[in-house]
Amino acid sequence: MLGFDTTVNQSVMALFPNEKLDTKFLFQWYQKVGEEYGISYTQGTKQQSYNAELIKILPFTLPDNVQEQQRVAELLLKLDDLIAANQ
Repeated sequence: MLGFDTTVNQSVMALFPNEKLDTKFLFQWYQKVGEEYGISYTQGTKQQSYNAELIKILPFTLPDNVQEQQRVAELLLKLDDLIAANQ
C-alpha cells in the first residue's frame, strides 16, 4: 500500500480500491491468498506475474459493505501488531 501517486512498468499490476473495496481489507485478503494465487494463477517463464485478464477472473469473496470490510481489516491489523510485538 503506497498511499501516494507513483508510476509502474508493464511488469507491475496496480489495484485501485473504490467505494466498494477497502484498501486495508484488500491488503489483508492478499496476504492470506497471495502465495496460493501466485502459484495457481501467475504466468511467465522468467518472471511470474499477473496480467489484467487474470485479475478479472480471480476468485474473490468479500463482505458486501465497506464498513464490515473495514472492521475485519482493523481486527486483522491489530492481530498482526500483537503477533509482531510477541515475536
